[in-house]
Amino acid sequence: MRQGFFNYIAIFLFICYMVTMNEIKRKGYNTTIRVDLIRELKILAAEKDCRVNDLLEEAIFDILSKHGKTPPE
Repeated sequence: MRQGFFNYIAIFLFICYMVTMNEIKRKGYNTTIRVDLIRELKILAAEKDCRVNDLLEEAIFDILSKHGKTPPE
C-alpha cells in the first residue's frame, strides 16, 4: 500500500512538472488602476468566464499592435 502511495505522488509531481514546462513564463507586475475600470474588468471576466489577467493581456497585445509593435507569440 505504501508503494502505491509513493507511485501516486510521483505521477502527480510528474504531471505538475509537465504542466509547468508547457506554460508561458509569467512575472508579477504591480500597478494601480481606476476602481471603476477594475469593477468593469471583473464583470467582463465573469461574463466571458475568464480571468481578469487574460483580459489585461489581451489589452496589452492590442496596444502594442496599435503602436506598430509586434507582440510576442
